[in-house]
This record gives sequence, C-alpha cells and structure tokens, in this order.
Amino acid sequence: MFPFRIKAFQELTAAELYEIFRARAQIFVGEEKILYPDADGLDYSSLHIFRMQENGTVACYLRMFPDPEVSSALRIGRVLAVRKGEGLGTALMQTAIRTAGTQPGIHELRLGAQLHTAGFYEKLGFIRCSGEFSEAGIPHVAMRLELSSPAGGAQAEAPAPPDARASLLSVRTAVPGDAPRLLEIYAPYVRDTAVSFEYEVPSPEEFRRRIESTLLRYPFLVAEENGRVIGYCCAGVFKNRPAYDYAVETSIYVDPVARRTGAGRALYTALEDALARMGITNLYACIASPEAPDKYLTRNSIEFHSHLGYRLIGEHLRCGYKFGRWYNMVWMEKIIAPHTSPQAPLTWFLKL
Repeated sequence: MFPFRIKAFQELTAAELYEIFRARAQIFVGEEKILYPDADGLDYSSLHIFRMQENGTVACYLRMFPDPEVSSALRIGRVLAVRKGEGLGTALMQTAIRTAGTQPGIHELRLGAQLHTAGFYEKLGFIRCSGEFSEAGIPHVAMRLELSSPAGGAQAEAPAPPDARASLLSVRTAVPGDAPRLLEIYAPYVRDTAVSFEYEVPSPEEFRRRIESTLLRYPFLVAEENGRVIGYCCAGVFKNRPAYDYAVETSIYVDPVARRTGAGRALYTALEDALARMGITNLYACIASPEAPDKYLTRNSIEFHSHLGYRLIGEHLRCGYKFGRWYNMVWMEKIIAPHTSPQAPLTWFLKL
C-alpha cells in the first residue's frame, strides 16, 4: 500500500474523490446499512486523510474539520477501514492525531463514536464526554482527546492566533513541477543567510533534478496552505555506503512568511512517518551554527530540531565560510525505530 495522503478538498483528484465516496458508500450504506445524507457540505472544509491500495481503491479513510461548537477543536468523522484486521484503523487515527497536533490553535479532537467502537478510541486516549445518544438509529457516544502541547513549548511552531485556524495545513509528496515554487522558498536562504552553505541559487532545472533523484529512494514532501506551497522537507543519503542505509540526513525549509504556522512540525511529522514505514532507524540533521548569532544566522534551527526530539551529538568548528565569516556546523540525531539483529530490509519510498 501507499503512504497516507493528507489533502484539503480542493487538492483531491477526481479519482481520489470518487474512490472516497465509493468507500464511504460501501462501508456505511452497504455493510452497516446506515441511511444518511453523505454529501453534507462538510467535505469542502475538511482535511481528508486516507491510504490507497495498489488497485487504486481506498484502504482506509477519515475526514477532519473545524468543530462548529469549539473553536480550538477539530472534529473527526466518516472513519472507515475497508481492509480489516491489519491495524489500518489504528494507523489512520494516529496519523490524524499527529496531523491535528500540527494545526495552529488546535488543542482538542472530538468525534461521535458508535457505541461498540468506543473501546477502540479509548485505547487511543479518547475519553467519553456524553451519555449514550442515537444517531441514524445507532447508539453513539461523544468522545474527546486533548492534544499534547509541543515538547518544551517549541518557539519555532507557536500557536497562531485563533482567527488563523480556519486555514488547515496539508502535506503531500512533491512533484517535479513544484520546483519553481520550492526554489522561491529556498533562494533567500542561499542569497541572504548562512542557513544554506550554498553560494549560488540553483537553477529551476537543477532543483527539479534534485526532487526527481530524491524521490527514487526517499521522501520529498511539501506543505500547503489554501493550495499554496509554504515549505518543504526531504531525506537523503547519510553516507554513501550500504551499512549506512538505515540512516538518513533530513532537510527542511519553510517560507519565512509562513513561520509559526505549524508547517515545520507538520512536514517533519509526515517525514518521520514515511521514513519509519521505510524501515529507517536514525535521522541526522546537519545544521549551520554561529559562534554568536548574527544577521545571517541564528540558532533557531538548532532549537527547532531540539523541540522535535533531536539531540546534539557533535560540532565541527569553523568549517563553513560565507559572507566573509566562519561558521560552525553541528550534527543532531533522532532515533525513530529500534535497532535489531537481523534488521528488517528497507523499502524505498517509491515502493511504499
């Protein structure tokens, strides 16, 4: 099966939308015999989280939209798994919980669970917040989950003002056609900062080649807000020897105007999920570091990675020269999977 897709309504292809509605009809009407108005208008404001099967049909799905009663909450609905007994429901909900945690101003998830499924949601941390009630003739119970605050109160991803919450972030796999917009985001980091140690802005053709070559083995992801790309991240080779294959180097760049929107956290959450499913164990970030912050470089990236669970493991002194100044470089590490022997073989991103 393919990776989870997280898309706003306007980002869905016609085929994806058709398969989503077909899966909803198959499960809720065909199997559960529920007669309800499926086209209720809420799909337009929802994030649609789903996984496709190799035959092009939906394996599991849910939608997540702003709660009409609680401004700091998102509501989950239409939860389904076409393939049963494979843990897809749990993986789907965990993806939704992680995604909700990246949304600006959102602190809670809510849903109405069929009574017989309440135990499933309780295992995920949801609690009951109502008595039993009937919906479409089926016993239900209201449930809620309080989302954990970012570790250490990550300054790089502070909550946005409440009026920004209507704009939900989505993350998808990059395509070569994204190169011009991604280059717009990356170019200022090259021209105006020491965040990148490149001297010259790459051409659109070169950036397109980077996307294509990365996707042969690793994830290259973009974050969108209201259909506009606002950041990207990717993984790449850590060291070019087979024994290093379970480790990758990560990179992330966010449009400066989109900082503190949750885009960085959303990108890295999706990246880690994809890398974990590939079988990757170790993540490494190579980050430029100033001896003292200056107009070209701060320690913000180091602090951001620290909030996301990376730890400092080494520093190279004065190894980068840019803008007539010397800069250090630090290595930060995050372990995302256990190390075993034998270790399960990797699955490259293209084949997930």
